[in-house]
Amino acid sequence: MKSRIFRIGATLGGLLGILIALGMDYVSGDVPGRGWIGAVAHDLSLSPDSPAAIIIAFLSVGIMVLISAALGGICGLMLDRFFKIFTQE
Repeated sequence: MKSRIFRIGATLGGLLGILIALGMDYVSGDVPGRGWIGAVAHDLSLSPDSPAAIIIAFLSVGIMVLISAALGGICGLMLDRFFKIFTQE
């Protein structure tokens, strides 16, 4: 039961992480999909078309999604425990 709740929370957290990353990309980039790549290329003094900039941008977004999924799973477990307090007799 707890692993199911953790998976649901992790899925929701991961989806929110992707949505936030795409929203930040939309707000910060001139062209959709180029905001993260452009930021990485600028920070590392690379060309925005270089494979290294694209790979590092995807890794950065992937790490954010993993962290948000882990936090979502933990929040799911915390909410489960919180609501079980009220259902105990």
